[in-house]
Amino acid sequence: MFIKYDEIDLLEFFQSEPCFIGEKEAYECIYTYCNNNFKINFYVSAYEMYIDVSISYKGNTVFSEKYDSVSEIRKVDANTLNVITDNYNITILNKPQIGILVDSKQL
Repeated sequence: MFIKYDEIDLLEFFQSEPCFIGEKEAYECIYTYCNNNFKINFYVSAYEMYIDVSISYKGNTVFSEKYDSVSEIRKVDANTLNVITDNYNITILNKPQIGILVDSKQL
C-alpha cells in the first residue's frame, strides 16, 4: 500500500519542487511553502503511509504533528489541500493565511 496523491497537485500547492530524502523511488520527500514569515514543511512517506506537517513563524515552530495511516492527499483548489487518514480529515491552507484544520473522525 501507499498514499494516493498527484505529484502535480503538490507541486502546484507548494509552488516548489520537493526535496527527496534518499532515492527518489523511495517516495520520501519534503515540500516547503513560505508566505511572509510563515512556513509550512510537509514531509511525505508514501510507502510508510504517513505525513509530518509543521508550521513555523520566523523560524519558531508553532505547530508540528505526525499523522499515520494516510490513505490520500488531494488538492481541493489552489489554496487548499486535504489529507485523509483513518482517524482524521486534515485541511492545509496556504492563502490568504497559512493554517491547518484537523477534524477527528467519529468512531
